[in-house]
Amino acid sequence: MIEILSIGSGLSIQDRGRAGWRRFGVPAGGAMDARSMALANALLCNPSDTPVLEVAQQG
Repeated sequence: MIEILSIGSGLSIQDRGRAGWRRFGVPAGGAMDARSMALANALLCNPSDTPVLEVAQQG
């Protein structure tokens, strides 16, 4: 378990998104790189839908 005390502007918690909710006005969302999310969860033996920390960088 990780306790996040504060985050910067480029850090977010992401899951696989909300498929099937678009008709209600809810965007799909989810991690920008679903493949890396799946790989990170596999490496840690987590279920594939476990949320991850995503870092956005300006470049």
